[in-house]
Amino acid sequence: MGKVMPTATARTLVDHAWESGVRLFDTAPMYGHGLAEYRLADELMDRNRDEYALVTKVGRTLHPAPAGTFDTGPWRSTPPMRMEYDCSYDGVMRQVEASMQRMATDRFDVLLVHDTDRWTHGDQYRERSRKP
Repeated sequence: MGKVMPTATARTLVDHAWESGVRLFDTAPMYGHGLAEYRLADELMDRNRDEYALVTKVGRTLHPAPAGTFDTGPWRSTPPMRMEYDCSYDGVMRQVEASMQRMATDRFDVLLVHDTDRWTHGDQYRERSRKP
């Protein structure tokens, strides 16, 4: 079972990274069911947006859901948001907008598609993707 990272520890890590010269920050809605985005946004809020690069992922949409009704994976003490795979155009556009809101930013420098492999989705996914 994963450990809970206190907010103060997350803040310290981001601040230490910045002080060490890190200017590329990579996150995803999947990480802590949105929590990583909220925490990173909080620490970057007062920094000049032109001074760092921001990477996030698409492929999963977060939906409000009662705590305990979905699998949180390795994360603990997450926001009550379940994940659903969606790589459709509309889904990706909604995911980007939602991530921009959680990150309090007007843009991302890089978007990556998260987990489009058969290890995540199984052989059934691979077979569906081959159909014309």
